[in-house]
Amino acid sequence: MKTATRGGQEVYTWTKYKGTDLAHEVALAFPAEGVMVFASGVEELDTALGVLAGKGKSLAGTESPLTNKVPDGTILLARAANLKDTDVGPHLSCFRHIEGFDYSAAESGGKWIEDLNVVAATEQVAEKLHRVLDGLMAWSALRFHEHPKLVRMIESVPVTRTGKSVRIHYEGPVEEVTALVKPACEVMRSEWESRLEVIQSLLGERTPSPQADKPKK
Repeated sequence: MKTATRGGQEVYTWTKYKGTDLAHEVALAFPAEGVMVFASGVEELDTALGVLAGKGKSLAGTESPLTNKVPDGTILLARAANLKDTDVGPHLSCFRHIEGFDYSAAESGGKWIEDLNVVAATEQVAEKLHRVLDGLMAWSALRFHEHPKLVRMIESVPVTRTGKSVRIHYEGPVEEVTALVKPACEVMRSEWESRLEVIQSLLGERTPSPQADKPKK
């Protein structure tokens, strides 16, 4: 990692996936307390820092999906708009058919609220995306079959389509969601460890299984 000062701001840069065909520069800065700006290069970082400092073009006062009201109690918010197929890497071709998305996770009034709205390039793509997301919800219910409360929560989540937009929306008691986080993470970790072993064996790697590193009782 390298450190430099740009415009009075300390900036950290390094190369991700160095030595591979996926190598690319990333840059990071902390312009204010509690604020982190992460970009795919120093030029992009400078632009973002300029917007935050009021020196560059911002979206304030403009009509854009990115300036929609942030839901009360939002903890995590991710938005993208006017995406082009060239904005997506070559290894994620299915996402080239998406023009934008709006995701928020919030806690408000004792409820946990998650909302995802994806805008597809066409209604035909949106219909396929609707079926994909609906199937993922069913697959998730099968994965967590041994946790009935988690299954009931998953099956209560509607997947709907309106024109080019596909939406997933969930609301539930915070206490109930919190209690389900640990078993869900344990199931997913075990599943991904198994997948990793299969991938490594297909690649001819003999990396020790994650299970082998666990202390024996």
